[in-house]
Amino acid sequence: MAEKLASIFFKDNDLFSPLTREGDICGVGVHLALVHDPPMYGAARPGTAYRYINVVSSVESKAPAEKAGLKAGDIILEVDGTNLDDGQQLYLPDDVADLIRGPEGSEVAVVVERRGARMRFLLTRAPIYDQTSASKTNLVEFSFADVVPVTP
Repeated sequence: MAEKLASIFFKDNDLFSPLTREGDICGVGVHLALVHDPPMYGAARPGTAYRYINVVSSVESKAPAEKAGLKAGDIILEVDGTNLDDGQQLYLPDDVADLIRGPEGSEVAVVVERRGARMRFLLTRAPIYDQTSASKTNLVEFSFADVVPVTP
């Protein structure tokens, strides 16, 4: 689907090729969402520090992430030594996906926060199969559905 959208809006499909490529790039089977923390529901509290966090929204069955113990709701803090909450750069889910993807059989270290505790996982990248269509995909999927815009 990304290729079809790219062909409609862009003459050069290279923009989306990392998202649709098969064969040499593999993932770990997580779906990511960008979330505003704390949620901006209700009245804003003066002096509250806000940040965007990348959260595992779901984990594919039998994927490396599930086998290692990653769970929906885990907050991704670090990927292979790259601190995602350094206050200097906003990492979008596609940025995190790029850090996680790599050659089949290679390892990626992921540090998450779960219920206030930091946990480190060493995952081995593998081809991921889309459970709904039984087709092979190498995506670490992501979503912007949970993003709430911030106004200055």
